[in-house]
Amino acid sequence: MIGKTILHYKILEKLGEGGMGIVYKAQDTKLDRIVAIKFLPRNISTNNEERERFVVEAKAAASLNHPNIATIHSIETSDNPDAGQETFIVMEYIQGKELKQRIESAPLSINEALDIAIKIGEGLQAAHEKDIVHRDIKSDNIMLTSKGQIKIMDFGLAKMKGASKLTQAGSTVGTTAYMSPEQAQGGDVDRRSDIFSFGVVLYEMLTSRLPFQGEHQAAIIYSLVNEDPQPVARFNDKVSEDLGRIILKVLAKDTQERYQHVDDILADLRREKKKLEYASSGYIKASTVAPVSTEKDTGISTQKNGKALKIIVPSALVLFLTIVFIIFNPFKSPVTGDQTPETPKNSLAVMYFENIPDPADNAHTSEMLSNLLITSLSQVKGLEVISRERLLNIQKDLGQADIKTISASVAEQVAKRAGVTTMLIGSVLQEKPLLAVTTRLIDVQSGKIIGSQQVTNFKTDQIFNLVDSLAILIRNNFRDTSAPTEEIKSVAEVTTKSPEAYRAYVAGLELLDKLYWKEASAAFSRAIELDKNFAMAYYYLSHAQDGDGDIMAAQKSRGQAVALAEKTTERERLQILSANYLWQNNFTKAIEGFEQLIELHPHELDPYNQLGWMFISSLLQPGRAAEIFRRGLKIEPSAKQLQNGLAYSLAWLNKRQEAIEAANKYVNMAPAEPNPYDTRGDIYALFMEYDSSRDSYQKALTLRGDYISGYKLGFDALLRHQYEEAENYFAKSGFQLPLIEIHRGQLQDAEKRLTQLPESQVSANDRLCEMAHISYERGQYPEMLRLARQLSDLLKKDPSNKIYGRDYLAWALIKNGKSAEAHSLVDEMQKDIQGISPLLQVSADYSSALISYEEGKIEPALEKFREVKLALPPNHEPNIFYGVTLLKTEQISEAIAEFQRLVYWPGYNDAYVADDIPGARYYWPIQAVKAHYWLGVAYEKQGEKDKALKEYRKFLEIWKDADFESPEINAAKSHIVKLEGMAKR
Repeated sequence: MIGKTILHYKILEKLGEGGMGIVYKAQDTKLDRIVAIKFLPRNISTNNEERERFVVEAKAAASLNHPNIATIHSIETSDNPDAGQETFIVMEYIQGKELKQRIESAPLSINEALDIAIKIGEGLQAAHEKDIVHRDIKSDNIMLTSKGQIKIMDFGLAKMKGASKLTQAGSTVGTTAYMSPEQAQGGDVDRRSDIFSFGVVLYEMLTSRLPFQGEHQAAIIYSLVNEDPQPVARFNDKVSEDLGRIILKVLAKDTQERYQHVDDILADLRREKKKLEYASSGYIKASTVAPVSTEKDTGISTQKNGKALKIIVPSALVLFLTIVFIIFNPFKSPVTGDQTPETPKNSLAVMYFENIPDPADNAHTSEMLSNLLITSLSQVKGLEVISRERLLNIQKDLGQADIKTISASVAEQVAKRAGVTTMLIGSVLQEKPLLAVTTRLIDVQSGKIIGSQQVTNFKTDQIFNLVDSLAILIRNNFRDTSAPTEEIKSVAEVTTKSPEAYRAYVAGLELLDKLYWKEASAAFSRAIELDKNFAMAYYYLSHAQDGDGDIMAAQKSRGQAVALAEKTTERERLQILSANYLWQNNFTKAIEGFEQLIELHPHELDPYNQLGWMFISSLLQPGRAAEIFRRGLKIEPSAKQLQNGLAYSLAWLNKRQEAIEAANKYVNMAPAEPNPYDTRGDIYALFMEYDSSRDSYQKALTLRGDYISGYKLGFDALLRHQYEEAENYFAKSGFQLPLIEIHRGQLQDAEKRLTQLPESQVSANDRLCEMAHISYERGQYPEMLRLARQLSDLLKKDPSNKIYGRDYLAWALIKNGKSAEAHSLVDEMQKDIQGISPLLQVSADYSSALISYEEGKIEPALEKFREVKLALPPNHEPNIFYGVTLLKTEQISEAIAEFQRLVYWPGYNDAYVADDIPGARYYWPIQAVKAHYWLGVAYEKQGEKDKALKEYRKFLEIWKDADFESPEINAAKSHIVKLEGMAKR
């Protein structure tokens, strides 16, 4: 073969041979390039099954386009006079060596192994996203190029989703030592098999040995199926405990206990790599203290013009810290006597202060100081002070998420990423009860210190005076001497006079950043207990209460924030008032306010977040929301909350791939927090990919056992009729509403439980909604009306609620024969909400449709339901009444599609109308069950008797213990008797 030319490929040399082909190096004479070509071995070329498998390889690999996967150029066929027709693949020629050879030549460092593993994982992720499983991942099939690239080779055993099985039943393929247990036993394989093989390669890179060994194939298979691998740390003591746990999970024999997606492994490996990089950097912290002065204390000093700094601390510690700074100061620009301030700058980043006696900053002292300084300095005209939120996002992106003190070099990276001209670093010393703070103002580009400040002898309860004094010294570096002196309020005037209240407030902000709603609410409530005039504590408390679903409490907190808005900085006042316009449904004013905030403070992230969610939740414009989130991410690419909003907005635009990619990016931004995984779970659920959704929710729970993902997993188990599992999840998440009883049709038990639940576990409006639904199902319409009136009276107390339960009330009125009153109420509601927001209009239109439906006016009902559907983005929730309306108007295919979505729709997962449409929210369990009955009716209309029988029986199985008279139960039984009788004829 060497030296021959086939088509326009001149064979140069043989590169290798395996069970699925012979590979040659060749010259492509047409394009003048070196390629690799792979022929089907002649001894099996006549086997149609093997030939088909060979073509599958080509098609699978050719569909992939990723830098870490070998490129397929073409598939060719030629006539060989000696051997007949030959089929071969033309591939990228990769000059380098196999990973197997690299491992055998010398041990890999942890960092190198992680780097290679991440690149392999990225290639596998790209394949899995196209539903391609490699099935032969091993170190022999990974090439390391001369340029340091990683290439996954040989998709010869790939299996595309939906392709026929091409291996013989029970046969094993691939290299045995790298197989998953299920593959070694001849079972079906999926992406998790690749994940196991990937784990074997990772183990091999870290230990230079394979985790499963034996003298022959049978012994290796026994080890794979029955034995646990030796801990990696036994062979490599540099492997961390966390990395060891990652390897154990990736090599789990049970597929359910293994990583379910490569992106989850990548998130963990990237986190390990960042931890390794920063742990080994050996940085010196950028904080210093000047020698003790023997002069009488004045409490404040500045090091301009060479004056000595004064502080009361042990002299030995001061001397040590001073020497450390002189020797190791990374900016190499010590303050000298003739130093003068630089030209005033217009942007500033206040970095986290180093707390020398308490590096963990358990009392939040450093955090309080930096936040208070940001508040004070943000009052300076012409000076843009970057928010702490944005700096934290950048800091986390650089791998410093949980580190209270950052090195000078990292601080410089953060400042440069923030795009500021100057940064402030500082340190805190405490000789109880006294505090001393030293700061340095640094030019980011040059690293030159342009000013140094120090305040001393302030007691811990004088922290506000300390900050005011320090701010005066810092402001002098930015003052325009030609401009009139501006009035700067004390931080106590624009925050709180209670240090303990501010300490609780700072703790609340940290919890809110992680979306820990209950804990954040408790922290902000504690701040307000200590100071009932703390405006921003009320403002953020309303956010936490909203997130926790306590709408009435959130409204009350918002009102307090607005009433106290004058006790804040100008920026915070505009923030509160803009949000208040949003709360009052005055969206024009809200947009104006948030856009003004962005114009005045372009690096503030909160306005982008508020605007984006307003366009999603109230204005039903996820496309516009996506634009706003992207605007903010352009300012700060590591803003995780904006990434979260972008993922949802793309999902509600029905852009599956983009939404999942955005969610994965959010996971990579905060891999140690549960909410990114919860978001990804929501997005998979929206696209009805429930296995993937479940995996992500479970990942969130591993990070926090009582996270909201537990409630969603409970709902998932409920709809799969796994009631014990659902009960366990609901209990762990603290969810008390009787969804299981409702789903099973045990309405007496549900009602009893609802009446017994204390107000701390179920809000009054939730209780009334559920009781009204139960009354509706039982046909107890007078009771439904009584409950609906109570609900409306309760919700009317919230002035921002323009519907205030009138939709439920109109529904109850029509069921009680009060048609005129119901129509009058809907007309009144339509008038009150006209022009306010699309969401409110949808709610009112839905009420009109529901009334027409209940009156038997099917055509008008369908018209209104379609208006609602058109007003909502494409990925909105299905509805039982709309489905029945379609069915009754003989639009059977559409009706079936609606019912099919209903039987397993995650009712917790809709940002639009879940709280604004009668029958939405907790009515989902009943809708999901009834959908089986109506599917049966639809299939029967189509003449599909077997499908109809299956759905009727499923419906009756779920409600076999129902304790109320349901017309659908009796109808389903009649349909079954009829269809079974027809089958016997």
